[in-house]
Amino acid sequence: MSRFTSRKFILALAAQLIALAVLFWPEHENVITEAVTQATALLLSLGTAAGYIHAEGKIDTERAKTNQGG
Repeated sequence: MSRFTSRKFILALAAQLIALAVLFWPEHENVITEAVTQATALLLSLGTAAGYIHAEGKIDTERAKTNQGG
């Protein structure tokens, strides 16, 4: 099951779905491309924010352990 939840598989599946959408609806290629661009920008900004929050949380946890003498 871990193969189907890997980032590489999910990205490959998304790319195939987008390619099929453009193949079957070529008249909507610009709309599909714009939607994919916007979705990618949104996911990238959310991922960056989540990564920053996670990193800061780990730093704060380690700092708290150090200050407690642990």
